[in-house]
Amino acid sequence: MDRQVILITGALSGFGAMMARRLAAAGQCVYAGVRDIAGKGAAAVKEFGMVSPTRYWNNESFW
Repeated sequence: MDRQVILITGALSGFGAMMARRLAAAGQCVYAGVRDIAGKGAAAVKEFGMVSPTRYWNNESFW
């Protein structure tokens, strides 16, 4: 298994979004983490074309 997967959190905007786009355009396998897939993240989901539901916890309730 020679293929690497790059995980980027915060891929909805800013540096995370820029890196996800650049790495994907370069042919890398990118997992772009976006929390709000129904709201602001809908455009990112449409752009990357795949959705894999994940579970996350609210940091405030964790601490």
